[in-house]
Amino acid sequence: MPLDPYASHIPILAAVASRCAGRILEIGAGWYSTPMLHGIAAARGFEITTVETHQFYYYLLADLISEFHEIVMVSKSADYFISDSDIFGMAFIDNDDCPRSDFILKLKDKCPFIIAHDTQNLAPNYGFNNLDGVFKYRVDFKFKYLQIDSESVLPWTTVFSDSENLDWLRKAFPEHGEQ
Repeated sequence: MPLDPYASHIPILAAVASRCAGRILEIGAGWYSTPMLHGIAAARGFEITTVETHQFYYYLLADLISEFHEIVMVSKSADYFISDSDIFGMAFIDNDDCPRSDFILKLKDKCPFIIAHDTQNLAPNYGFNNLDGVFKYRVDFKFKYLQIDSESVLPWTTVFSDSENLDWLRKAFPEHGEQ
């Protein structure tokens, strides 16, 4: 059964969330990612913060707000303040209103696993070209069963880390992960 292209990040996100060691940050709520991260955070005893700019997603997912899950509504994702003392076990970046690379760079020293969705070259407005060579470890996941033509496999999901070798993740999805 083919995976919904809007959910292509879920296998990677689940693997990393099951391995991370602490608070989860999600920039950009989603029908697939937010409930799954909520469930993993609940099972593992972690806090989760979801930042959203669209009222539709905020109200759609508001039932998930709890003592461990904060959903923050902002007018622009960039308005969400990440303090110097903030530390996260992982971050998932899937917002649509500012360059995703801005958040990825802000989180570089605050988070061992940063996952970004839609990292294919066809998404230049997200600023991923600014990230070449910035992280010690990077794996791009291109799920072949989502191939549109002989050139395009969409959408990609990328995991960045400066502290965690990602070979374990590449081995978990050997036919899809590229360095």
